[in-house]
Amino acid sequence: MQSYSKGSETVKTKESAAAEKEKSKEPETLETEKETQTEEIKVPTKTVSKETEPTIQEEYKSKESETARTKESAATEKEKSKEPETLKTSQEPETLETKKETQTEEIKVPTKTVSKETEKQKETETQKKSEATKPKTESKSKVLKNKTKGIALQNASEVSVTTKSELTEALKNDAVQTINIEGNFIYTDALETDKKIVIKSGAVFKWSVYQDTFKVTDMLIENGAVFQISPFDFMSRAVVAGSIINQGDIQVTSERGACFFTAAVKGNGTFSQTTSKTYISYGTVPDTMITGSGYKINILKILSEQPTVSLPASMQMGDTITPIFSNIIDGVDLSKVFKYKWNNGSYDIYDGAASPTLTDYGTLKLTVSPKSPYIMRTITNSSPGSLDATGTVQKKQYDVIYVDYANGNNNNLGASKETSMKTISSAMNNITENGTIVLLGDYSSSAVIDKSVTIKSEEGHVYLFAPTNR
Repeated sequence: MQSYSKGSETVKTKESAAAEKEKSKEPETLETEKETQTEEIKVPTKTVSKETEPTIQEEYKSKESETARTKESAATEKEKSKEPETLKTSQEPETLETKKETQTEEIKVPTKTVSKETEKQKETETQKKSEATKPKTESKSKVLKNKTKGIALQNASEVSVTTKSELTEALKNDAVQTINIEGNFIYTDALETDKKIVIKSGAVFKWSVYQDTFKVTDMLIENGAVFQISPFDFMSRAVVAGSIINQGDIQVTSERGACFFTAAVKGNGTFSQTTSKTYISYGTVPDTMITGSGYKINILKILSEQPTVSLPASMQMGDTITPIFSNIIDGVDLSKVFKYKWNNGSYDIYDGAASPTLTDYGTLKLTVSPKSPYIMRTITNSSPGSLDATGTVQKKQYDVIYVDYANGNNNNLGASKETSMKTISSAMNNITENGTIVLLGDYSSSAVIDKSVTIKSEEGHVYLFAPTNR
C-alpha cells in the first residue's frame, strides 16, 4: 500500500485516477484499479481533511471566489457520480463527493456566520434610516393631503383658506393655531374659536347667519381686507364678540336683521357701513373709526337681560342721591347717556339733574330714557324706551333757614347761605318749631307762617320785610 505525505500528491493521484477511468472502458480493469485507488486514498482522506482544514477555512474567509469554484466542482462531481456505470463500478466518486461535501460544510459555517452578522447590521441600519425619515415622510404626506384640499401649510400651526369648507376643516384641526383667510367667500355657521383669524389684504370675508354668534379672541383685518356682517332675515340676530384689530374695513350690509356688535376693536381701519339695526356696544369701537350712519350705541352689558333702575332704600331731605342701574355697561357716563325726570307726585322737580340733592319730602318718582344715539337693546329684540323708579323721602327740618327772595330757590334746603330758599312759605316746610328764618335781602312776597318762628335780617344788615296777602 502506497502512502502520501502531502495533500497535493493525493489530489494529483485522484485526478490521474479519474482520467484513467474515462479512458478505459474495461469493467474489470476499472473495478480493480479504482478499488486499489480507493484503498490508497481512504487512509489519507482523514489526514488531508485535518491538515488542510485550517488552510481552506482561511482561504475561504479571505477569498469568496475560491469557495464558489469549490462549490461548482462539487456540483459537477455529484452529477458525474449519478451515472449508472459509475455508481455500479466505483465507490471513489462517493469518497470524493463525501470529502468535498465535508469541506463545503466546514467552510459554510463561518460564511453563514458572517452573512447573518452582515444581514443583522444591514437590517439595523435600514431600521434607523426608516425611523429617521419617518417624520419627514409623514410631514410631507400631511402637506400633500392638505394641499389636495386647497390648504397651503406655512408650518404645522398656520394655514391659509379660500373656501368655507377649508375654513371649517381648519377650525376643527387642533394643531392649527392661525387661520389666514385669503379668498372671497361666505361663511354661514356660528364661529367661536381661540385660534387667530387673519383676513388677508384683498380678501372679502362675509359672515351671513340667522341667529348665531361670531366670537374670536384674536382677529386681524389687514389693510385692504373687508369683514362683512349680514343678518339675512328680518328676525335674524348676528352677534359679533371677542377682540379685533381693524386695519381694513368692517361693514354691516343687511337691513333685514339685527347686528349686535360687542367686540372690542382697535386699529386705524374704518367701520364704514352700518344700518338702523346695527347696535354697537358702548365703548367697544372708537368714535373716529365709525363712518357709517344710522347705527345705535347699545349700553346693555348682558344682551339677554333687561336693565333696571332704582332709588336708594333710605332717603331724607338733604341727601344727594344717584339712581342705581343694573345691566348697564361699566363706565357709562350716566349724565351723558340718560335724560332724567323727577316728580314729587304733583309736579317736576330738580330740573333733570342726574344726582340731585333732596329738598322735598314725600313721594319721589324717577323716569330715565336714553338719549340718541344710545339704546337699551336686548338680543330678544326688546328695547325699553324708559325705566322708572319710585321712593319716599323722609322729612328733615333745620333750626335755621336762610331766605333770599332775589337769588334763592325753593328747591334748596335753605340750611346755608349758599342753599337759601326763595320764599318764607316754602321755608316753613324745612324749619323746626321755634326756629329762625334769616333774611338775606328785602322781602316783599307772600308769606304763610304756620309755625312759631323768628324772622330777622342777616347780621350787620337791615332788610325790609313786607309780606303780601297773595
